Amino acid sequence: MASASPDDLLFTDLSGERVQLQDVIYDGLDVDYSARYPALQQLLRTGRADHRLYAAAMLASWGVEEAFRAVIVWTRNPDEAPWVGAPVTFDRISGADSAFELLASAIRISGELDARSPDVDRLRDDATRALLAIYHLVSFGRALYAALDLDRALAQRLASDIGNAVDATIAAANSMTEAGFDLATQAAWLIAVLGPLDDAHAARAAEALLADHGDNPRTVRELAHALGFASGPATRELLERLAGSPNASVQADAREALGRRKDA
Repeated sequence: MASASPDDLLFTDLSGERVQLQDVIYDGLDVDYSARYPALQQLLRTGRADHRLYAAAMLASWGVEEAFRAVIVWTRNPDEAPWVGAPVTFDRISGADSAFELLASAIRISGELDARSPDVDRLRDDATRALLAIYHLVSFGRALYAALDLDRALAQRLASDIGNAVDATIAAANSMTEAGFDLATQAAWLIAVLGPLDDAHAARAAEALLADHGDNPRTVRELAHALGFASGPATRELLERLAGSPNASVQADAREALGRRKDA
């Protein structure tokens, strides 16, 4: 498909049917789309901003090295990403730029590949590490949390980066007057990944989050849910306190989380 249009490359399957970007991506996990790689790589380098983003997400999902390199470059210099100043994807709730959420989803999807080379694995680790470094700056939704939750080996390798990202995000949530999205709840989602890796750190982070956002029921409920994945005395003690919350929804979520824990 070297002469195909960007829309053909990104939004048609191998039968030529018009479909969504994610449909092509998931199809490519089972069907060989490698004939499109050269044209998609060219689109990644020189295409329109939205096409470059979509090509990166597609190729990274399929484990193509150049796409991970692009993710790393854009993430290390987010103010110079192709779509800066004119976002092309948006969070459906907050309306925030969700380009990096799409790239984090590609990290998750690439974890479903049957086989990856060591070089691809190293680049995937580096891309995930770079995304964690800006977790406190941009909207990720649940995408990066999902990638790390589903790939526990990846989370283990990047444990210190996850801890740093949680701390930076809580600090940013406590200092920013308007991030444009729910940064405190985004921090709570990542605590779900940190909890099984470092009980004490997860508990400290949760306490810091509650200190400034304990009056936000959404954040506290998500935090209670997150602590249900941890295992250790520090997070358990905090979760038991949340189970006594006067807020019925928080109380119910905390009790459900306590029942789900491995140390129950």
